[in-house]
Amino acid sequence: MEENQKGQGLAAFWILLASLILCIAALVILLLQKGQLPEEEKDSGEVEETGLLLEDEVYFYEVKDWKTGEKITVQKEQYCITDILWEGMYKANGADGKCGIINQQGEWIVPPEYEYMSHAEDAWVCLEKADGYGYVFDSEGKQLYRYASKGTEHTTKDGIRYNRTSYYRYGMRIDLDIGITEKQYYGAHYYNAATEELIFEREGYYEDVGVPSLPDETGTAAVIVREYGETAVYKITADGYGREAFLEPIAQRSYYDTAFISWRRSAMSDGWLRTDLMEYRGELLGYSTEWKEILYNIHTREIVPLPEKYQQYSKYYWKFHGLYYGITRLTAEEYYNGTSNELYYAVCCGSKILTEEIYAWIEFGERYIIAGNGNFAHILDYDGTILAEYTDAAGTFEGGRMLVYDGRGVYCIDEELEQCSDYIITGTNIFYCQPRTVITGTSCYVFEWLSEQDNTENQINLGDGSK
Repeated sequence: MEENQKGQGLAAFWILLASLILCIAALVILLLQKGQLPEEEKDSGEVEETGLLLEDEVYFYEVKDWKTGEKITVQKEQYCITDILWEGMYKANGADGKCGIINQQGEWIVPPEYEYMSHAEDAWVCLEKADGYGYVFDSEGKQLYRYASKGTEHTTKDGIRYNRTSYYRYGMRIDLDIGITEKQYYGAHYYNAATEELIFEREGYYEDVGVPSLPDETGTAAVIVREYGETAVYKITADGYGREAFLEPIAQRSYYDTAFISWRRSAMSDGWLRTDLMEYRGELLGYSTEWKEILYNIHTREIVPLPEKYQQYSKYYWKFHGLYYGITRLTAEEYYNGTSNELYYAVCCGSKILTEEIYAWIEFGERYIIAGNGNFAHILDYDGTILAEYTDAAGTFEGGRMLVYDGRGVYCIDEELEQCSDYIITGTNIFYCQPRTVITGTSCYVFEWLSEQDNTENQINLGDGSK
């Protein structure tokens, strides 16, 4: 009897278990049909637009900052912010990809009519058109100057043809000349941009002009030449120039421009000038000549050779910071035949190589180096150590925050590299992040940081009817 009861109880247990399994299976099928599985288990590749719909094709997002209590909002617009110029002012691309300047409220201060930005500083930004002309705007969007960005042809009084390219930097207009005939001609002319007064100029053959640089962040340019058996360094600002001359410690040292490597001409940051050095040494049975690509400090005269790997036809990345720079190795054949736009750079400090050639873009910030390519973005310290890795990052902090994408969604990190917001946008169809901007497969989202009070007022003004 007891055995019969045990058998009936066991059968009932298995029947109940089977029924429970069938119910769970039915529930899973129902959820799959209705698309109600948790987000991590369904990946359509599309951006999840969960914000409040304010008007046609404008979405308004809210996320509360975990640390400050402020709210982060985003609005979908027909532009893409790509660079922070000044507080509340940005370089942005319009719907056709051309760029202009936009303010915090999304108003075009300079219409998007320009092909690219060639330079930006505290007071000026240089935007260039496809017609070969550039335009200088101040921080309020007022046009100050117009110049020939791709050069104009001229002829000397001796009949030598040359090409002149103009640059506007830190209160100066710089005209740099290079001959286009077999007979060499070089020139460097520095003017006060506001008064058009000539500050300094040098003309002649290659060795007469030496190194004419564009100014660094301090507004100081340099021209290095051989004069009377000495090396002369002219330091030029918008207010004038000074001259320092000294004997080199060996038989002869000469410094040469490396303009053929890059349209940027000789690059300088924080007094460190990228140039070529020729050393002419006397020996017992003759002389020897050695060429080096170097960084030269115009204030301390310190010479730091580039790493041996990058001693010929190496291409500098267009952003650099003091002794820190990005560089990629080019053979002579690759240089003269042209290369792909997909160049990958190593990060170096002086003679030391910090990373492999894996980065397509590099930003040198106050605390971090932020670099990446189409597959990942790294935040590095200035020793080259990778501190964090993301699928993409905006490349710069604004207001103590930076947008990053981890493959699942976009959120903010603070300057301690801690996550300081929830996901603002989720999905895998996200192309890349820019300052205040996220580009998806179908849309561009432009972010605005508001205080909680401002955010409430903004929703009232926009007619937010949600309660």
